[in-house]
Amino acid sequence: MKTTVVAFVAAATVATAPLAAVSAQDPLKLALQRSDMPPTTVKAPVFNPSPHRDNPADLAILGVPKVTGASYSYTWPAGGQVNLPGLGPADKEWYLTGSVYLAPTQAAARMLFRYGQQAQHGFFADFPTDGSTKLTLPAYGDQQFALLGKDAGGPQAMVFARKRSVVWELRIGHGPPKWTLTKAQVLAQLKTYAAKQKARIGRG
Repeated sequence: MKTTVVAFVAAATVATAPLAAVSAQDPLKLALQRSDMPPTTVKAPVFNPSPHRDNPADLAILGVPKVTGASYSYTWPAGGQVNLPGLGPADKEWYLTGSVYLAPTQAAARMLFRYGQQAQHGFFADFPTDGSTKLTLPAYGDQQFALLGKDAGGPQAMVFARKRSVVWELRIGHGPPKWTLTKAQVLAQLKTYAAKQKARIGRG
C-alpha cells in the first residue's frame, strides 16, 4: 500500500506563532518505529527504510513552508491463508502506512491540518472516500478526524490528527482481497497503532 501525497497548492500565508516545545524534535524519531510493530513485521529494504525522511520537494506541495516530515510503511502476517483462484493459497497480511509532519509553528500546523481536512482524506490521496463513514475514536491530539473506507480489498481505516505543531496520519489495510474482515477487526488495529503514534508525539 502506498501513501500518496495530495497535490494541494495553498495561496495563504502562514501566520507566526510561538514555537511549541515539540517543534525542536526530529520527525524521524516521532514516527512509528519497527520496535512499535509486531516482532514478525517484514524488515524494510535498505533502499527504502522505514521510517524515512520525506523529500523536501514532496513536502513543498503541501503548501506550508518549512514543514519537515517522515513516513513509514509496515507489513506483518495476520496468521492463516486464503485461497486465490488460479493462484493458490496466499498469506493474510496487515498493512500500515503513515506520516508525521513537523510544522515551524502551531499556526502552520493548524493550516496543514485544515488542508488535509479540506481534502477529506488527509494526505492519503488514494484513500477510498466514496461511501466512507466518519469514525468516533479516542482523542489522539488537539484536532482529528478518522474515516472507515472500503475498496476491492475490503475495509480500511485512517486517522488524521494534530498535536501542537505536529500533524500525523496513519491508515490500516489488509490483504489479500479474499480475506474478509469486519469493521471491528480493522478498528482494533487502527486504535492500537494510533495510540502508539500518539505516545510518540506526546514524548516530543
